Amino acid sequence: MRWICAFVTMRWTCAWTTLAATGLAAPAQEDLWSLPKNAKPIPATRGEMKQALSDLRDAKPRLPLPPDDGSGKGVNNGRMRAFYVPAELRGGGVGGFGFSKGKKPEELDKKDQADFTFNTKLFWIVCRVNNCQYCLGHQENKLASAGVPEDLIAALDGDWSEFSEKERAAFAFARKLTFQPHLVGRDDIELLQKHYAEAQILAMISSIAGFNAMNRWTDGLAIPQERHRDFLTPVSAKYQDKTSRVALLPDRQGLLPPAARRPAPPQRPEIDQALAECRKQTTWVALASEEAARRLLPEEAAAGPVPNWVRLYAAAKNEGRIKGYYLLADKGSLDAKLRAQINWIAAHHDRAWYALGQAEQRLRQLGETPQAIAALAGAWDQFAAKDQAVFRLVRRSTVAPMTVSDDDFVALRREFSDTQVAEIVHRICEAAYFNRVTLAAQLPLEP
Repeated sequence: MRWICAFVTMRWTCAWTTLAATGLAAPAQEDLWSLPKNAKPIPATRGEMKQALSDLRDAKPRLPLPPDDGSGKGVNNGRMRAFYVPAELRGGGVGGFGFSKGKKPEELDKKDQADFTFNTKLFWIVCRVNNCQYCLGHQENKLASAGVPEDLIAALDGDWSEFSEKERAAFAFARKLTFQPHLVGRDDIELLQKHYAEAQILAMISSIAGFNAMNRWTDGLAIPQERHRDFLTPVSAKYQDKTSRVALLPDRQGLLPPAARRPAPPQRPEIDQALAECRKQTTWVALASEEAARRLLPEEAAAGPVPNWVRLYAAAKNEGRIKGYYLLADKGSLDAKLRAQINWIAAHHDRAWYALGQAEQRLRQLGETPQAIAALAGAWDQFAAKDQAVFRLVRRSTVAPMTVSDDDFVALRREFSDTQVAEIVHRICEAAYFNRVTLAAQLPLEP
């Protein structure tokens, strides 16, 4: 089932009438599609991109960067996560991809080297779409270390004729799942099935979702690039001035291209209809049995039927993320209601109906009224100012992470401690992962 947000005038009128009757008419959307004046530019060519990666070494992070170990070769992302994210929230969290098994590319066997290089190419594409220059720089270094020639790395930016049909199918899927997750449907999976087995597709989806999560952490916090990395290496004449066909390049007014602009998400009763459709859809994945999945549940998991997302994660061998999901639900310094609201708003803007159904169930368990849940669709003036600051960052990070600005974090740091701000970003990252995995699997919502 693919949910396409195209509603006739009569349906929109009915939805707005329903909302107005309850005092929940949605306000005008803020401009999500224009790059703020202080946003990082989105480089158009390879030469410009390399300069941008080099310049990122002087970036000012949005939370203070912890001191390094004195070697000058530490990883800034790891320092930020270790310093700001409590250990209890890191289980199964972003960054736990495990492609290299903790080894350098040259230390892997041939199959693992091939898998490492392939996944790094996918990561490169996701970073380019999201304009996450920190992660993009790391993928540049990894590909070069794995022996990928400069021109082949440059070809990732749009000249995919250099790659096999099998790789091109994966690249196109990675780009679509990154900025148009709401449009990913069964036909996209069928294209992949021509080249990949089910287990490979599941691993690919999990990887791409994880890359999107990581981008929202490193770029959201504006983590500076490590100074020891060198990006100003020569570019061949063939690629020096070739314009990217992967990045979402803005026009002269700073507006993102039309393809990157999602339509406004639906309100009630369209949301209820989408949830009903989600309950009826069938997944293409062979989910793990309830018995096998139950063995992976932590002690704090509620009794009763095993949720479909657990069976999906078990099938994809994502056992660590099962634990991580429950930790995120039960641990942390943020109010439990705010945690669930973050998940709801992110799912709403991704049109990730399974994820939204899960968040809605959690909000009901916490005592939220139907009216308060419906207000999350945009009628935010009834919420406290500190909550609205969080909601705005969730919305912007979800639909156009390259437009997150310093101003978003100034507003948050007035209301929350730096550790809480980091936790907010961490939860946005995890929502980006959960939304994409459950969307791409077309996971049915439990009755």
